[in-house]
Amino acid sequence: CVNDEVAVKIALEAWPDFHRFQIEIVGFPAMDKYATLDVSAIASQARRKLSLTDLDTPIILYGGGGRCTAHSLNELITVLNDIGQEIYLIPRFHPRMDKYAPEEVGPCQKIIRGFKSGTLIADSSSCDSPSLIALASTTVSMFSTMLIEAAVLRKQNVAILYPEAGRAELLKSADTIKELPLVEMGCCVKAENRAQLRSIMKLALENNLGLEEAQKKNF
Repeated sequence: CVNDEVAVKIALEAWPDFHRFQIEIVGFPAMDKYATLDVSAIASQARRKLSLTDLDTPIILYGGGGRCTAHSLNELITVLNDIGQEIYLIPRFHPRMDKYAPEEVGPCQKIIRGFKSGTLIADSSSCDSPSLIALASTTVSMFSTMLIEAAVLRKQNVAILYPEAGRAELLKSADTIKELPLVEMGCCVKAENRAQLRSIMKLALENNLGLEEAQKKNF
């Protein structure tokens, strides 16, 4: 049993003697909770808790936690500052980042202070991650499961996977894949350099990444 067609390909490459009919796609059971989730309701509740009063201002959620988090966060904030559009930025780090990647904590706090293109929501602890993903216009990370959750909710999501940073960490963590499955399925957009990230975020701020059709097909 595997999650999706990408995993089918991986399984057939790993076990060449298998036949396609022996592999069953079961989806993502951990995401079943979203089938009955009232997305609009939890997004509205999160908006009230965080006092985000301007309904027209895009909300960018950044999810980090492992090695190269500071690098990807710096790239995102640099690009957002360059674009200069007023946004709400919500940086959300893994609760155990100080144990898994303590070297990232200090640099991330310094990088956050450099955000100059809107309103920084430094403390989002009153909301759980699903509520923030439901609220956000776009979720950005390297390869966090938050990207999968965003895709399940038919939300825009962007993976920052520069070859020397995020992509290198992805390949270390999963040596059987060559690409982030969400990207391969067309459910997520990948940025491999700053120029790409800038172009992608401009489209994201216009709500124009065009991911929903693939997301509906796969989730």
